[in-house]
Amino acid sequence: LSIVPCSVLSGIPAIILGALSLGPISRSRNRLKGKGLAITGIVMGCVSCLLLPIIGIGLLLPATSKVREAAARMSSANNLKQMTIAMHAYNDVTGALPLAAICDKDSKRLLSWRVAILPYVEQNALYQQFKLDEPWDGPNNSKLISQMPKVYALPNDTAATPGSTYYRVFVGRGAAFDWCKGAKLFEDFKDGTSNTILIAEAATAVPWTKPDELDFD
Repeated sequence: LSIVPCSVLSGIPAIILGALSLGPISRSRNRLKGKGLAITGIVMGCVSCLLLPIIGIGLLLPATSKVREAAARMSSANNLKQMTIAMHAYNDVTGALPLAAICDKDSKRLLSWRVAILPYVEQNALYQQFKLDEPWDGPNNSKLISQMPKVYALPNDTAATPGSTYYRVFVGRGAAFDWCKGAKLFEDFKDGTSNTILIAEAATAVPWTKPDELDFD
């Protein structure tokens, strides 16, 4: 940041001194030397005042971008932490982790696990608005997609459509979640919880209420 004031403070005197020198040199009818040096001083002063700040700002942009990226990563990690705490709270209350989907009696997938843990991410009022026997895109539940909690939003992302999230889970044999039957306990993680992926930041986003997760083979 100091490059801008320093370049201006050094450039302005060079412009002033160069301009002041040109007058006497011109009036002396070539008796005084240094016209080229004076012009050079003016030019270099202008470069210092105009070009160097631009260069300085250009050098700062990558650093600023890295700072913003690091802040976004920390914010995303905090989102994952809140969801993990919610999973633990759900487990404490119900005796097991949520399934990957809220399903009906015929094992039809209706809503995502993200809806199931709403009361545990301080969104109980939103949870109460859902019809748990209706699909995510049904008449009532589709109206709630736009109310996605901030904890499900990837920080600084502008690519995903509103109401979409990248936070998804793996489903399948050996993964932490199954679709409609066989809710897992933390004791079921044979490799230990520190070696098991609970929630992932996926490459593609999906509507946050939709039971669309990552199949694990």
